[in-house]
Amino acid sequence: DGLPSVVSVTRDITERKRADEMLRENELRFRTISELTSDLIYSCEQDAGGPYRIDWMIGNSEQVLGCPVATIMQMGCWKPLVIPADVPVFSAAISELLPGQSSRVTLRLQFRDSEVRHFESVARAEAVAGRPERHRLFGTLRDVTDRRRAEIALEESEAHYRVMYEASQDL
Repeated sequence: DGLPSVVSVTRDITERKRADEMLRENELRFRTISELTSDLIYSCEQDAGGPYRIDWMIGNSEQVLGCPVATIMQMGCWKPLVIPADVPVFSAAISELLPGQSSRVTLRLQFRDSEVRHFESVARAEAVAGRPERHRLFGTLRDVTDRRRAEIALEESEAHYRVMYEASQDL
């Protein structure tokens, strides 16, 4: 008929826009909480039985561990900071976790080349959705050195007074 035709397709993207906005809000919330934490929070990934390697870490690692995040990321793991006597505990409670397993353990780490500090580690392993050969480990590290020192001082004090009490019974 010779008349030009116009074809128009319209799609309602309201739901997609809402989902995008919710995602941005959740990312901002997560980033803000992560930046405010006094702990270190990390994520590692493991390929088919290989070692876990850190792929994400946030927190003030300079203050908490005495070295920057970039250094820890280059090492691939914070295991090199664990004192040798605690490495078997690290292995059993963290690097050997299987999907569905979790742990809470206190470890001693070398801090700034000299001082040994106590850290509580909480970790949980998960399977990566759609990729059963890959595992993901989520974890936190919290410096509990002051608490541990107070516990040791209390134990020593109790032992001292127990000895004194038992000696006074003999008199």
